[in-house]
Amino acid sequence: MAFIVQCPHRDCRKFMLLEDHLRGTQVECLICERTIALEPSASEERRRPPPLKKAAASASPSARRQEIAKCPNCRMPLRLPPAHEGKAIRCPACKHVFTP
Repeated sequence: MAFIVQCPHRDCRKFMLLEDHLRGTQVECLICERTIALEPSASEERRRPPPLKKAAASASPSARRQEIAKCPNCRMPLRLPPAHEGKAIRCPACKHVFTP
């Protein structure tokens, strides 16, 4: 069964009638000749296995949790980078430099 697709490129935006077997592939627009990635059909989506998730347990606890400090000058909450220990930090709001 055929389906209608609109070219996603802003300067083209033309509609095309494409065959159903092209779903889930990349095709060229018939007008502007640029690549268009087509979504798979709903039945194909159900047949695919779910994507593998990365194990959260493999990450160290310190990598999963971000520290938050407040600027002593303006009290703005700041997310600290993972390797901040002993380093001075500049508040983006008031430009105050402090060591958390």
